[in-house]
Amino acid sequence: MRTQVDSRKLHFIEELLKVENEDIIKKLESILQEERIKFLEQELGSPMSLKTFNAMIDNSENDLSTGKITTSNELKKKIQKWK
Repeated sequence: MRTQVDSRKLHFIEELLKVENEDIIKKLESILQEERIKFLEQELGSPMSLKTFNAMIDNSENDLSTGKITTSNELKKKIQKWK
């Protein structure tokens, strides 16, 4: 399966090297960029807003100041009990 994908990529690159029309190259670049973004959004979810990110930081700082945390040593002990 992997060799088939690699073979297709090489063939595509060979064909791309033959292209002289800059408009076609721009279109292909645009398609590649759009597809990368779609893939990342699918894998990672949509980007977090700055407001959401700042709220998460505020919640984390609040948890820290109120003692609602688990230290790495506590977590290691809990994990040992899982076994």
